[in-house]
Amino acid sequence: VIACHAPTPNRNVLCSLHPIPIEVITRMKHGANQVRNLEIREGDEEDLKIVSWEPPRQPNGKLLGYIINMHPKTSHAHWASTGFQVPQPLCVSVQDFEAKNNTHEMNERDFPPGLYDLSIKTYTNPPTYTNESNENILVEIKMKGVEAATLDISIWIIVFILFLLLLVVIVVFLHKTRPKKPEGFVTVNPRYDTGPPTWSLKILNIFSREYIIDMQDLKLDEGCELGKGNFGLVLKGTLSLNSATIPIAAKVATENQEKDDIIQEAKLMLKLDCYHLVKAYGIAASPTQVYLVMDFMVGGSLSKFLRSLRLVDNDIFSALTLDQICAMGVQIADGMAYMACNRIVHRDLAARNCLIDDQRNIKISDFGMSRLTDSDYYQNCTTKCFPVRWLPPEYLTNYRFTCKSDVWSYGIVLWEILAAGATPYK
Repeated sequence: VIACHAPTPNRNVLCSLHPIPIEVITRMKHGANQVRNLEIREGDEEDLKIVSWEPPRQPNGKLLGYIINMHPKTSHAHWASTGFQVPQPLCVSVQDFEAKNNTHEMNERDFPPGLYDLSIKTYTNPPTYTNESNENILVEIKMKGVEAATLDISIWIIVFILFLLLLVVIVVFLHKTRPKKPEGFVTVNPRYDTGPPTWSLKILNIFSREYIIDMQDLKLDEGCELGKGNFGLVLKGTLSLNSATIPIAAKVATENQEKDDIIQEAKLMLKLDCYHLVKAYGIAASPTQVYLVMDFMVGGSLSKFLRSLRLVDNDIFSALTLDQICAMGVQIADGMAYMACNRIVHRDLAARNCLIDDQRNIKISDFGMSRLTDSDYYQNCTTKCFPVRWLPPEYLTNYRFTCKSDVWSYGIVLWEILAAGATPYK
């Protein structure tokens, strides 16, 4: 400030020789030091990143430089394991920043791979008004080619070691849980064939001990035949099981080939567990005979039951209600659906092979021609006799059985029920 005694519009005269200065500091404006539009992009050279931002328009004081901080999002302990030092704040002068067209170059190799918070702060004079705000973005430093390849190899080595450990655990577990051979276990020499096979020894090689029935616990009534067919006989008897005596039916074969068929049927039946399938208790054998022990069904076969009904004008509904007929169809369908879900083709579904218990519940039996398949169909390669009246037409051309073949046979069974046990196509 100077004082003048003769001021004029054009000039001042008679003024003081020494002006009096005074310093005035304006109030700080919040946010005036904050940079804007912070960005980062890949540089033209490998491992180079370009950071750019817009300077503050009206900072709180003279702008001297910028403080760049790369703050890792991982712990300091992780950094110590990488061999890198935690990045220190970097000061970039305004002159260097403007000389590079408002950009700053960073080398990725100065930082280990990971995520960082990149922040920019301004440095002004006086510093009292510096750094009251800043802008930051997330930066990812990716692993280089050699480092990535090394990491991939390490991961695969770890996975391979874990796989070997898992394999060892599985082998040990299977070895521990494998059923032990019964005491006195005897194997049959296949080259020694000077006489008829000893069936009691043969089944020991096929079935586990829980499914082998002692002949002393099995009492058969030789004079009471429940059924007879190409496979042999079905005899009535009793079985001593868990301190109780229960009625059973035992399938008996006469020829050696038929005995092998009964063994195959027993292997299949012992895997099944469905209310509407006849239950197999196990298999018994003497030196010359094989017995498949099953539930005894008091009501006999469905076909005999239907033929025993007294009909009026050959009308099935004169002897059975609609609900009873529908229940028969539903129970048979339930058993067949269980077999289909387990990929088993029955191949001989008919009313004669559906048995009735004392509560008039139906259970499917006779699995002698059933086959467990791993594919969608089973192709017959033998000369077995099949029930033509219950077979689907396509079997006569391609000799293949599928679950759909059983669906056709199920339709014939429904016809048998409505026809009171009549023979199809007769």
